Amino acid sequence: MKDLSRAREIAIALSRNPGGAGAHARAAALTGELASLFNHPAGSAGPKAAGYEAKGDLDARVAVLVLPAATVRRLLPAGLELAPQPVVPAEYHPVYLFFSHEIFRAWFGTMDYEELLIGVPWVQIKDPKAAYPGPFVYMPRLYLNEAVPMELGVHMYGWEKQMGTINVVGDGSPTVQFTVTPKGAGAPAVTGEFTELPGVGPQSSADVRNFLIVRQLFEQPTISQALHIVDPNAFNSPIPGPFLAANNILEADQPGATIQPLAATITIHGGLTPPGIPPGTYRVPSLVDAELGAFRIRCPQAISLPGSCAHADYPRPPATRKLKVAVLGGGPSACATALYLARQTDRYEVSLYTTGYRLGGKCQSWRNPAKAWRVEEHGLHAFLGFYHNAFTAVQDAYHDGFATPEIGEALYQHAFYPEKYNGLMVRHNGEWSYCPLPSLSAAAPMPSSTASATGGHALLMAVEALARRVLDHFKAMADAHPGLADGMDAHASVLQRLRSAIVGLVVDAAEDVYKTGFGGIDGCFAGEVEKVRDSLAARVQADTSLSTYLWFLWTGADTMLTIFFGLLKNPVSSLSELDGWDFRAWLKANGLHEPAGESWEVIDQVYETLFSHQNADPSKDACKLLDTDVRPANLAAGVATRWFLLESLGYRGAPAYRFEYSCAQTMMTPYYLALKRLGAQVNFFHTVTGLELAGAGEHRRLVGVQLQRQAEVKGGPGNYQPLVVPDLANNPPELHDWPLDPDWSQLVDGDWYRDHHIDFFDSWRAGENTKAQPVRLEHGQDFDLCVLGVPLGALPLIESPLTQPSRPDADPVWKRMIDGIALTQTMSFQLWLKPNAGALIAGAQRGLLTCFAQPEPSYGDFTPLVAHEEWQPPGPHLLSYFTGASVAGKPPLPSDCGPDYPQRIQAQWVAKVTQWLGENYAKFYDGGAAPRTFAGFLDDLVVEGESITGPARLEWQHLIADVEPSNLYVLSQPGSTALRLGQAESGVKGLLLCGDWTRTDLNCGCVEAATTSGMLAARAISNEPRAVWRPGF
Repeated sequence: MKDLSRAREIAIALSRNPGGAGAHARAAALTGELASLFNHPAGSAGPKAAGYEAKGDLDARVAVLVLPAATVRRLLPAGLELAPQPVVPAEYHPVYLFFSHEIFRAWFGTMDYEELLIGVPWVQIKDPKAAYPGPFVYMPRLYLNEAVPMELGVHMYGWEKQMGTINVVGDGSPTVQFTVTPKGAGAPAVTGEFTELPGVGPQSSADVRNFLIVRQLFEQPTISQALHIVDPNAFNSPIPGPFLAANNILEADQPGATIQPLAATITIHGGLTPPGIPPGTYRVPSLVDAELGAFRIRCPQAISLPGSCAHADYPRPPATRKLKVAVLGGGPSACATALYLARQTDRYEVSLYTTGYRLGGKCQSWRNPAKAWRVEEHGLHAFLGFYHNAFTAVQDAYHDGFATPEIGEALYQHAFYPEKYNGLMVRHNGEWSYCPLPSLSAAAPMPSSTASATGGHALLMAVEALARRVLDHFKAMADAHPGLADGMDAHASVLQRLRSAIVGLVVDAAEDVYKTGFGGIDGCFAGEVEKVRDSLAARVQADTSLSTYLWFLWTGADTMLTIFFGLLKNPVSSLSELDGWDFRAWLKANGLHEPAGESWEVIDQVYETLFSHQNADPSKDACKLLDTDVRPANLAAGVATRWFLLESLGYRGAPAYRFEYSCAQTMMTPYYLALKRLGAQVNFFHTVTGLELAGAGEHRRLVGVQLQRQAEVKGGPGNYQPLVVPDLANNPPELHDWPLDPDWSQLVDGDWYRDHHIDFFDSWRAGENTKAQPVRLEHGQDFDLCVLGVPLGALPLIESPLTQPSRPDADPVWKRMIDGIALTQTMSFQLWLKPNAGALIAGAQRGLLTCFAQPEPSYGDFTPLVAHEEWQPPGPHLLSYFTGASVAGKPPLPSDCGPDYPQRIQAQWVAKVTQWLGENYAKFYDGGAAPRTFAGFLDDLVVEGESITGPARLEWQHLIADVEPSNLYVLSQPGSTALRLGQAESGVKGLLLCGDWTRTDLNCGCVEAATTSGMLAARAISNEPRAVWRPGF
C-alpha cells in the first residue's frame, strides 16, 4: 500500500462522483488508481464492458431467511436502516444467502471462485435529505475462496469480503451441501443443503411464478461503506457514511438462463459475523411452495463500477407478468399510490376502489347545477409553498392525463397561482386588526420534490433561515418605530454572528463527512439569544405607543427567538423528539413572553391551520350537540415547530398557492384522467367493509377484501364516467369538474336510487340502500398486493381485528393507534356576496388568513372562482370561504346516534353560522360600504332564481358540518405521533398503508402528508417514485 490517505480521498471522491456522461470515465480513473495503490492487477485498457467492470456467469443456490427486523438491523452499519418492503410483515425482514460459483471476465483476466454472499435487501440511507435514499442491498458479509476477487471487492467497492474455505459436496447430484469456514476459524460459520424436487427441473424465469416476487430482493443497487476501502473496521464506526453504490445485474431473463426451485436447510453457526442472523437451523421451502422459497439460478451477470448513491439506478428488466395491486380509497393519498404504480405499465395492474362517484376524500368538491354551477367544497383548500410532493404528484398527473405531456404541462401551468396576500386577524387591546404576514416571496418555480434536495444538515439550514427572518423583523420594527431602533444593531449583531457560525458548520459538514449537528456552536450563544429576546421584550412591553402591527411583529420575533433558544439550549437531531410536549407549553418552558391569559395569534395560527383544539368535554352528549366552544390546544411541539419553520421559511416562490379552479377540478380531475389513460381501473361505488387475515407472525397475510358495491354500473364497474358532462363557460374543455349528484342514467336501476334519495356518501343511512351487494376480492386472483388508503375515521367501520379496536381479538398495535390518535369534525361555509372586497373590507387585501373569531377562524377570498361559475348578471363580486373545527376526540360513528344524526348536526350548524355572523360580520367586513345591520348583510348575499329574504338567504349559501367518518380530520396531539404506522407497517404481508394518518416527516393532517404517504407506499412496493421530498428535520 503506497498512500492510505490518497486511497481515502479516492473513496470519498467515488462516493461523490456526479452523474452524467462522464461518470463512468471518472469512476474508471478513480478505481484504476485504487487498483494501483493496492497493487492489484490493472491493464491500460481499463474497465470496458459497457459501463460494467466485469461480466461473467453465475451459478447460485439461493435461500431466503425471514428474520425479526430487530435482529436484521444488527447487520447494518451506522447511517443505514431497514427500508419499507412489501414481501413480509414489517416486524420481519428478509435476508438472502447466495451459495455460488462465479466466473468473471474482467479487463485483467478471468476470475473463477466460490462465494457465500449474505444480502440484506430494502436498506436505505438514514439521512432524510439524501438525494436518493434507496432502497439498496447491503451485504454484511461475503466469503470467497480466491484472493483476487476478495481484494478487489474490498479495495474498489468497500464490500465486506473475507477469505474462507468453501467446500461443496454433491455438486451435480440431487442434493448439494456447502460448508463455509472463515479463514483462520476452526469451525464453519454457515452450512447449506439444497435438494432438488422430484420432477421439477430448470425453467425459464417466466415459467416460475414466484420468481417474480423473490427477484425483487436482489434487483436493487448494492450499497457499501466507502471508507471500508481503507479501514477494515469501518463497520464498527459510529460515523455514518460516506456510501458507495453499484449494480450487480443478474440477467435472469436472458436466453439460456434458468431458475430451478429447490428445498433448503441452512445452519448458522456462532462464528458468523456480524452477529445479526441468530444461530440455528432454518428450513426453507422451495420456490414452488413459497414466494420467498429456495431456488437455483444460472444466468449471466455484470457488475458496474462503484459510484455515488445519489445517482444509483438499477436497470430492472421488464416484468414477466404484472402484479395486481388493489388500492382501497379515493383521496389524494390513494390516488398518488395508484398513479405511481400505474405509471409502471409493464409491472403493475392497478385497480382503485372508492365510495360514491367522486375522487378526492376531504379534498372533494362539486358543482351544483341548480345554483349557477357554483363550486361547493368541504372547506378551505390551498397548497402551501412547501408542499413539494403534492405539487410533484399533481404535475405528474397532468403529464399523464392528457394526449401529450405538453398539453398537460400547459394546463398545469395555469392550474395554480401564488397567493400574495396572507395574514392573521389579531385581537389586541380589545380590537380586531388584520396583520399581513411578512413575506419572503420571490420569483421562483412552483415547489417540486427536488426543490429542497440540498443534502444533509437541514435543521442547521432551517435555523439559519430563522435567524434571517428574525433580522427582517428587527429591521421592520426599527424602521416603523424610531424608539425601538436604539439597540437593534447590537441585537442584530448577535444573530449575525450566530448565522455565521451556523453557515460555517454547514460548510464544514459538506467538506467533512464526520461533522454534523450543532456541536460546533459555542453554548454561550443560547445565553446571548436569551438576552436579546428578553431585552427586546422589556422595551416593547414598556412602550404603550406601539401599533398593533408592531406588537404583532414583536410577538413573531419573540416566538422565533424562543424556538432558536430552545433548540440551542437542548439540541435535537429531529424535531420529532419534541412531540411529547404541547407546542405552546414547550415555548413557555423556554421563556416565551406571552403573558398568562393571552393567546398570541402568531402561535395560534399553527394550531388553527392543523385544527388543534381542546379535548371534548365528556359531560356533553356528542350525539346531541355540535360543540363549537373551542380554543387552540393539544398540538405536538415537534410537528408544530416543523410546520412553523416550513410555513415561514421553507416555501418556494410564495407562501401559498391557490387553485385556478375548484380543488377537485384542479387536482383530482387530472389524477382520474391519468389513472384511466395509464390503464388503471377506477371502481366507483365500492365501500370497504372487511379485511380477511390468515396465519400468524411472519406468515400473517391478507387473503381477502370485502366490499359493498353500492350500485351496479351499466358498462361494468370500471366504466363509470364521473365528470360533469357539459362544457362550462370559462373552464378548460379538457378539465371537467365533479358533479353534485351521480349520473343516474349510468347505473342499473338508477331511477330507483334517485327516487329513494340514496346518498352514496352518507354512511349513517347506508342501510337504506337495499340494492347494495357484497363483493369479495381474493388474494392471488384479484390482487397480489393491497394498499389501504381509507381515512382513519372510517377504519372502525371495516370488519377486521386491525381496524376495530373494541374487538376481543384486536391487534394491539392498531388498537393503540386508532384509540390514541384524536380526530375532529370540521365545519365550513361559503358566501357569495354582491359587493366586492374593496367595498366590504377595509385596509390591506385579505387573501388567506386565520385566527379570527371561533369557531370559524380561517378565511379565504375565493372570488376568482366566480369567473368559472355560471351566474346571471350582475352575479357575485366576492366569494368568501370560512372554516374551522370542533373539539378533539372520537366523534360519533354510524349506529351511535341514529341515522338522522348528520341532518340534526347540520341544522345546528346553520343556526350557529347565523348567530356567529350576526355577532361577527361587522368585525370582519369593516369596509366603508359594508352594511350597518345584519339584515343588510343578508340582503348582500347573492340568491339566484328564488325570492327569499332574511336568514333563508344564508341557508341558500353553502354551509356544511362535516360529520362523515371518512372526512374527519386527523390530529397531532402530544405523544400521539409515535403511534402512527409506516406505509409498510400493517403487520400483515401484502397489505400496505397510505393516508395522512400514517407516519411521514410531517405527521399531521394535510394534503402534503397525504401525498407523501401515497408516494412512499408506491415506493415500498415498486421503488418508485425515485424522489420523495423530505424536510430533513
